[in-house]
Amino acid sequence: MEVIEILKKLGAIITGDHFVVRLTKMTDFEDGTYRFTTTSDDGIRVYLNGVLIHDYWIDQASTTHFSDYVLTAGIHEIRVEFYENTGTAISQLSFIKLFIAINIVAIAP
Repeated sequence: MEVIEILKKLGAIITGDHFVVRLTKMTDFEDGTYRFTTTSDDGIRVYLNGVLIHDYWIDQASTTHFSDYVLTAGIHEIRVEFYENTGTAISQLSFIKLFIAINIVAIAP
């Protein structure tokens, strides 16, 4: 979900340029490897349990970045910081659990 959509649901009015947003969410994860993907225009930072994992705090056209992290089961804090300078405001974060396919081949003696 885009930051702008979340803010609208919360009743915020966002118009124009030159604003900063910070959102924090506690999320329950299963054990596994997760891919975190951001798309933003302009700057975005993502923190996982207080550790900076995406740092693209720059004026940029819409750009997508991703990285993979191994998480233990339990509640983890995700914090997103976004700023809009001028032009189009885009801020998206998604995460998905990665599954690794294992091909097992039986070999007869």
